[in-house]
Amino acid sequence: MPTLSLIISLAVAFAVVILSLIFRLYLPTYFSEKAKNLAQKEDIEHLTRKVELIKHEFTAEVERLKAGLDHANHVSKQQFDAEFGIYREIWDKLIAMRQTFFALRPFVSNLLPDEANQERLHKRINAFNTAYGQFVDSVDRNQPFYSQDVYDALSAVIHVCLDEKEESECADSVTNHWQRIRDNKQKLLNTIDTACKTIRERFQNLVSA
Repeated sequence: MPTLSLIISLAVAFAVVILSLIFRLYLPTYFSEKAKNLAQKEDIEHLTRKVELIKHEFTAEVERLKAGLDHANHVSKQQFDAEFGIYREIWDKLIAMRQTFFALRPFVSNLLPDEANQERLHKRINAFNTAYGQFVDSVDRNQPFYSQDVYDALSAVIHVCLDEKEESECADSVTNHWQRIRDNKQKLLNTIDTACKTIRERFQNLVSA
């Protein structure tokens, strides 16, 4: 029996030595790795939170820029529609005025008594004055809402009309009467053509914007 007790004691002592070696050699490494893994896990979680925050901020910024772009496009479309309506109105009145301008002093007129000629001239002048007044009113009334370049081009048309209006009202005192009629009509056509091109360029700028 003493031999069995000795064997048990030796076995226990051997087990204690083995366990001591395990605790000494393995556990520090184990806990070190455990701590390292925990630190890595915390680092990963921290980086993940940071990435998610950056992603959220980036998404918010993209949405903000997109909203700003949508707003800009909306404003541009509104501006395009508004200017289109203005130019449409002005152009209709310009064409009506052009017709009365060319009828104001025709190159060929029927041979009528002076009184009849004067009456016809007054009718032409009145028709021109009415169309001219509506055209100028449309140009001036809408001036703040469209391009300065277009306004300048339309103003050139108005100046030609003023010259013709003044000369038609005192035709007898105008030197080179027929030549002045030709010159004024050509000037009107040139200024209208310039105004048309300026309006087209304005629309191209609005579309490209």
